[in-house]
Amino acid sequence: MSYYGKVLTVDDQVEDLEIMNHILKKNNYETVSARDGVEALEVLNEQTTSVDVIVIDRMMPKMDGISFIRRLREFGRFKDIPVIMQTAANEDHQVMEGIDAGVYWYIIKPYAHNMLSTLVKSALRTNRRNRKIYELTDFYIESRKKFKGGMNKLNEATFNYKTLDEAKDIAHTLAISYSEPRKMVGPISELLINAVEHGNLCITYHEKNQLIMEGGWDEEIEYRLNHEDYSNKKVEVKILRDDYNLFLTIKDQGMGFDCTPYLFLEPERAFKASGRGIYLASLGFDAINYIGNGNEVVCRKSIS
Repeated sequence: MSYYGKVLTVDDQVEDLEIMNHILKKNNYETVSARDGVEALEVLNEQTTSVDVIVIDRMMPKMDGISFIRRLREFGRFKDIPVIMQTAANEDHQVMEGIDAGVYWYIIKPYAHNMLSTLVKSALRTNRRNRKIYELTDFYIESRKKFKGGMNKLNEATFNYKTLDEAKDIAHTLAISYSEPRKMVGPISELLINAVEHGNLCITYHEKNQLIMEGGWDEEIEYRLNHEDYSNKKVEVKILRDDYNLFLTIKDQGMGFDCTPYLFLEPERAFKASGRGIYLASLGFDAINYIGNGNEVVCRKSIS
């Protein structure tokens, strides 16, 4: 059987663990399991193929979910694996504790079966996209070395694009202008993709969550990219270097939006399938400023 991906499920309650594994296997995911955080780290080290997503309970003996995630982020091999935390502890300060540790998906017990499979699918998509991003960025870094660091000499450039694939390609090119390309390609990609999805294609945050839940996200993107109302819209990206900073300006042709709620990961959005892109991007830059009606953003990163 061909699986969509491998999921590590972690819970000290046998019945809850069996329910999770049943739901995931039914949706064509391979599962491996552990009863607490200590055992989960051991299971990760034993895997011959990589784990794509981790679903972990918050409250467990030996090592709870929060402690596990903090340990996980210390290991280079595992630090980028997306984590979904299942919990009954849904107070804002408890959710923020998990977010600070590195949790970006939450699910409250008891939950609908389709919600778990949807979040796993969303996390899996994020993981695979990031893996491709990092692989291509490493290739671009090697290419930069061959050209004697030419991108480091770039003072100003302008790019235009329409599609998500073009956004990803440009993100790699832009990332190698920075001193730490691997750290910057993710934040840049988030903003370039956002300018297409929510900018030019006018898909709202609520619409995206609904489409993801219904499994129609990819089809809607393709439909709108080819629709006459959107097919001619472009995103303009400018990069400018001065003596101290790199400035990245991204401007789409959409109607704009209020960016304020998305610069932070509010607790309620931690339980949704999307809505993290701008927040994650803000972690990579020294400053992010949205201009006018919100369809233009200027990002600053110190060169030193």
